[in-house]
Amino acid sequence: MRVSILAGVGSRLPARKVTNEAVAAEIGKLTEWLYTRSAIRSRHVVEAGVTTGNIEHVGNTSAVSFPVLLDHAHQARDLAPGQRVLLTALGGGRAWGATTLVWPRLDRPT
Repeated sequence: MRVSILAGVGSRLPARKVTNEAVAAEIGKLTEWLYTRSAIRSRHVVEAGVTTGNIEHVGNTSAVSFPVLLDHAHQARDLAPGQRVLLTALGGGRAWGATTLVWPRLDRPT
């Protein structure tokens, strides 16, 4: 019998916070308009260089999105052995998922 154990949970918010006032001013709308459509009062923004993405290059690749992205990041040497990687996906409707992994040591072709 296989058993799964939740070893821990955690959370972290990026330090940079953007208020509705700033977003509303940027898009030329009232703060109340923005809140009534999103129910969000502020947003935490990840700094440049902390995330990786490839949708602008490959489009929506559905079930292979993570393998393709991880391969691109590996080839670009953006991932180091022992580095913790957070994978988060949002799908159609209310589908979502997230997990973390520790990037393994992989032999690279010379």
